[in-house]
Amino acid sequence: MAGMHSFAGSRWRTLLLLLVATLGLLAGPPPAELPALVRDLADPDPHVREAAAASMGRLGQPAVDPLVAALSHEDMYLRGAAAVALGRIGEAAVPALARALEDRNLEVRWSAAIALGRKGPPRAEPFRPWSRSCPTPTRTSDSLQ
Repeated sequence: MAGMHSFAGSRWRTLLLLLVATLGLLAGPPPAELPALVRDLADPDPHVREAAAASMGRLGQPAVDPLVAALSHEDMYLRGAAAVALGRIGEAAVPALARALEDRNLEVRWSAAIALGRKGPPRAEPFRPWSRSCPTPTRTSDSLQ
């Protein structure tokens, strides 16, 4: 019976570690898939670029720099996807999201505002006056939901 308890405990510990790592809560080397996703940000297919940005949001801190760079891309959908992904990352993403509120495209600005809002009231409060004066986008992107 003792061996059975040890096996079950080991399985739960492994499951817990996998869950924590998946949520990006463990610090460590950049995830193995990061270089491929960074390459995909420059893919000629816009759908591949958006999917790469969306996937990078779960990688945490190592994805911040490439996603911040994506906020300057000519493709507005990639910029919006990058803003949403940055919203899933910690405090390091806040300055870039604040700058994205000045993007030339309304949907990108809204993506940045939503991402900041997900960070909680203390982070969203400075941008509340901006959100009241900004018109609502006419098209709701899947990445905004």
